[in-house]
Amino acid sequence: MKIKFASANPSTGSLAVPVFEKSTLSDAAKAVDMAAGGAITRAIKASRFSGKAGETLEIYAPATECDGCDMEAAEAVKSFLAPPFFPVSLDALHGDISVRSTPSGSFTVGRATVTSAEVPHCGRTLGYRIEAGGVSVAYVPDHQQPGPDATEVAPAVLELARGVDLLIHDAQFDAADFAAKSDWGHCTVEYAVQVAAQAGARRLALFHHDPSHDDDTIDALADAAVLLADDLGLGEVFASFEGMTVALDPDPIDMTERAAAAGSATASVLIDR
Repeated sequence: MKIKFASANPSTGSLAVPVFEKSTLSDAAKAVDMAAGGAITRAIKASRFSGKAGETLEIYAPATECDGCDMEAAEAVKSFLAPPFFPVSLDALHGDISVRSTPSGSFTVGRATVTSAEVPHCGRTLGYRIEAGGVSVAYVPDHQQPGPDATEVAPAVLELARGVDLLIHDAQFDAADFAAKSDWGHCTVEYAVQVAAQAGARRLALFHHDPSHDDDTIDALADAAVLLADDLGLGEVFASFEGMTVALDPDPIDMTERAAAAGSATASVLIDR
């Protein structure tokens, strides 16, 4: 398994999201991106989906609470990506795109087993654990730290990241940032290290960098994280950046299965909120 990081914020280049492969977007998709705040088409960018006829893209996103009731993900997306709110709907994109509400617990996407769990944040947010070919990755992009210098971690988050080969975790703030924005739904670099150490993760990728942090600031925060990780017995810690590729060694895969997976015309993406 290879994970490549790509910028989700072209203006700063500092906010990273993990992607598995890159593809191109049609003009219609870029237009939808403006209406959706980037969430849907960042997901399309992150997949192998290129919008050609016959290709299929499955988007998994959490159901949304609306007027005290759960609104299915497909209904939520179609409700705002349509006139009169926006002139271009998801149906304008080429290929077959479906939006599904993320199932609770574990489910299968291709040959991967995916587990979702609620993560403390502003509003309903999911973290994901992906297991395939003998390797595991946990993705916790938005995580509300309980308070300054906090070390307690929600049990569901710890279970999601338990013993993973790679934990990709929110690391937006330093201590001063958190003091000023403690209710913004994010956490400090130190808290991300605590989560990884308590979960027994092998490697920690710091991401969701604050747009106000330049490269020198991120490097300094990463250096401090490495020192704390050493004290806590955690393995490798690094700051992700655009274009970085992290390779995880999988178990041998039958060549027939590998060829079938490579030739699949279906791509799937996971959205946290």
